[in-house]
Amino acid sequence: MMLQHPTHAAGSSPADEPARPQVPGFRVQRWLGSGSSAAVWLVAEEAGGREYALKVFNASAGEARWEADRERLLTDGLRHDHLVQVFRNVETDAGPGLLLEYAAGGSVASVIAARGPLSVAETVTVLTPIAQALAFLHAGGRTHGDVSPGNVLFTSMGKPLLADFGIGRALGSHRADDGGTPGFRLPSPRRSSGGQRLEPEGDIYALGALGWFMLTGRVPAATAQRPPLNVMVPEVPLPLVELLEAALMDDAAQRPEAEEFARRVYRTADPAPVDLSAAVHPSVAPQLLTRRIVRDGKKRAAFGAKRRVAAAATRQGKAPLGRVLIVAASLAVAIALAVFAVNLLVGSEVTDTPRDPAAQAAAAAVPGRTASAPPGPPTARPLPAELVRAATAEDPAAAVAALTWLRTEALRSREVSLLEDVNVVGSPPMAADTEVISTLAHQDHWFSGLAAKAEDVRTVSRTGTSAVVEATMSTSPFEQRDAVGDLVLSVTEAKRQQLVLVLERRDGRWLIGEVCEGA
Repeated sequence: MMLQHPTHAAGSSPADEPARPQVPGFRVQRWLGSGSSAAVWLVAEEAGGREYALKVFNASAGEARWEADRERLLTDGLRHDHLVQVFRNVETDAGPGLLLEYAAGGSVASVIAARGPLSVAETVTVLTPIAQALAFLHAGGRTHGDVSPGNVLFTSMGKPLLADFGIGRALGSHRADDGGTPGFRLPSPRRSSGGQRLEPEGDIYALGALGWFMLTGRVPAATAQRPPLNVMVPEVPLPLVELLEAALMDDAAQRPEAEEFARRVYRTADPAPVDLSAAVHPSVAPQLLTRRIVRDGKKRAAFGAKRRVAAAATRQGKAPLGRVLIVAASLAVAIALAVFAVNLLVGSEVTDTPRDPAAQAAAAAVPGRTASAPPGPPTARPLPAELVRAATAEDPAAAVAALTWLRTEALRSREVSLLEDVNVVGSPPMAADTEVISTLAHQDHWFSGLAAKAEDVRTVSRTGTSAVVEATMSTSPFEQRDAVGDLVLSVTEAKRQQLVLVLERRDGRWLIGEVCEGA
């Protein structure tokens, strides 16, 4: 089932939304999308608030129950960092449902639809763990059967997950010829009287097609009609071109196994976090932790000091294969609004949706919370006296405390003008922070209780008017509220994150020019 997302998928709109199911013990928050066999909803436990993706099958009652049971049983006991976890069956008024791990970052399909093809570094970040997940499945005697852009999802931390085992089978079994997503299944499958015979090389073909799609935005044509990848995308390194072509070979025996594919793709380029900012639903903005890809040569040079620090911890600057996602997946689920994450950007569309009365009631019932919080964002406060000197300090490490406080205050009060004392004008941090505040203002949302503090700050290097500083950013629990003070989102845990800041000296004070994750 290739999921069609309501906000970004072509041909899909709120008018396509199916009837909202009722699920005992859960609040149904919003529609995530629909596929050929099911609709998927974001739900939250009424007790505790944990979020899940709920897959509600749209077949007849008997077939739906069989599909839900089969998918759960097929994944029973499967635990891998890059497989969507299947929890349990639930009953809904629309029929049987299946509770799944919620991936807030959307899918490869929605990302490419919103912003175009991925970079080589982003592609390596996706392909390596998905190949590892397939190697795990194949070693356990299973195939996935539908590796496709709609079935590769992202958590809010940017970690790729392989989803939807709806047509997966045991190795050597058969399925009907219409299984899988067109363009990502074998063009000339081996057949028998039972249909297509499922073998690992079918998943490898799909993996190669996925890589081609991520780099070009197109489904790969058959071998005879397929143009050279490095002609279409000249920056793709030759080893990656050769690997994808091998995976797409007509002769299945010449395709690499999943484990070999993972090793080879990882060696083709350094991975980088996938920029999810343009593709996510606006409500995901407070959770999204992605990074803007630094492509400009001068900007890359600014990170030389940071890379040297990271290299000491990762042995020659390259983390082991199992840690390929360290830059994308080790971030906590705290919002980047409360730390210096560069690229916390919301989706390109902001949709005004009716407030859910059940969610309102649940929010008002949380112990210790008043039924109606004071509406509106707080007003900006003056910089505390103990930080006034830090704001203009000659020492870049000393300035970070004031920058942290001012940025948090700008986000709390939605005062864009405060950012002029935090970020370099025209920099990625300035663009990201401005976008966040603008979106909050558009939605008439605001943050309650948000606070951040810089700790363990040290200057890594300084040259003229530029400096590289390492710091640990601590963020408080906080709430996101709407115009009348009703709860929209609650982050209940304090978070800590190591970051590296590239500062520039402008008009007698240090400002933030770039940010990336620490080693």
